[in-house]
Amino acid sequence: KLSTNGESLQPSTFTEYLIIRHDNPWISKQKYSYQHYLGSLSNRILDNPENNQTERHNAYLTQAQHAYSGVVDPLPEREFSISASRLDHLLKCPQRYWYAEVLGVAGLDEDPENSVRRRLGNFIHKLLEDFGNPEFDGVDGFDLLSDDFDEAVNYLADLADQVREDYHFDGELDLLTTGKLIPFLDGLRKTPDYTLLGRLLKWNAPFADQFQQRYFEQPFGMSDREDSWPGVIISKPGEDLTLILRGIIDRVFCNAGSVWAVDYKTGQVTLKDSREFYESQLFVYWLAIQQRFPGKTVVLSYEKLRSLKPGEQGISELVGNLKPGHPVVDGVKSRKNDLPIDDTPGSGNALSTARIMDQLIAFARPLKSGEFILTTRDEKRACQYCKFEQICRKTTVFHRRTPDAENDAAKCEPPRSC
Repeated sequence: KLSTNGESLQPSTFTEYLIIRHDNPWISKQKYSYQHYLGSLSNRILDNPENNQTERHNAYLTQAQHAYSGVVDPLPEREFSISASRLDHLLKCPQRYWYAEVLGVAGLDEDPENSVRRRLGNFIHKLLEDFGNPEFDGVDGFDLLSDDFDEAVNYLADLADQVREDYHFDGELDLLTTGKLIPFLDGLRKTPDYTLLGRLLKWNAPFADQFQQRYFEQPFGMSDREDSWPGVIISKPGEDLTLILRGIIDRVFCNAGSVWAVDYKTGQVTLKDSREFYESQLFVYWLAIQQRFPGKTVVLSYEKLRSLKPGEQGISELVGNLKPGHPVVDGVKSRKNDLPIDDTPGSGNALSTARIMDQLIAFARPLKSGEFILTTRDEKRACQYCKFEQICRKTTVFHRRTPDAENDAAKCEPPRSC
């Protein structure tokens, strides 16, 4: 053996006593490609499983609970304090919750783009909190906005310079992050209509003087915060499970009879996920605000700050008591997919507070039962953005029972042996 310089290489004294093996002892006794699984073994029991892969295959076909199903002993606790983000894991996939919240497993690879989006989101939230909070420097930016739009724009631009220093969004190492800030801040003072933050002020201007009481980054259910509202307690007769909901609401505006709560979103968002209970955030906020302001008309919305493209910025469709008389209901036009919540008896198919609570309790049952099984919901939506794809058990080929499959059980053939 020669090096790149033509010099002779001496073997290590450790390796010269090793015996070279020409076989590979780590090769499985029986290998199955993914295509072979799909084409030949799906829904068939293997007579002689020879490794973990084939044992798992048989277990999913023959047993309701087994070593591979994510089922653990029932937990002794009865009350669980939980945020919307953790509850969303349960809505999408109980096994996803098990990995993230019980085992504390971190993703194998940190996506730099996700890190940038997270920093950007934190920056925007902090900037808008300081803009509206008079405790920061004695100025309420929304009071300015109701009197003088240009003055409010300049105040927001001044704050942005201060917050950027705190978040260190300068220098060559932050070129990617500063690039992401361009749609938000570039030209804010001179051409606010061509920036996301300028447009945010513009669409909030008609409502700034209609709400006299304002809360920013408002916590609820957080015992370590003096300014926290009480947590929302959800339970159901006959269920040995109680949820105590907690979280932080980006912005809450109130007047004598109305409440408007907002969550800022710099990423993609759709009310379809809320409507079909793939996301719980707006429902958790709804319950917290209903508890804090009983008797008032409550409306929630996202404020989208993703890009300057149509449909990716502005006030989203609305959720809540969507009856005339609320300033936002009357003032926001061209809404096609609102999500009304109506507790009036005989309100038909409208979503109710009672149904929201029942659904959240139903999806949270694994917390008590210990059955953190693989999702039975639409994988395209339940598994989107999941960071546990490399270790997820959904790659096992078996026919999981779904509502449609159960309805057609009579048409299904029993598992065959091979």
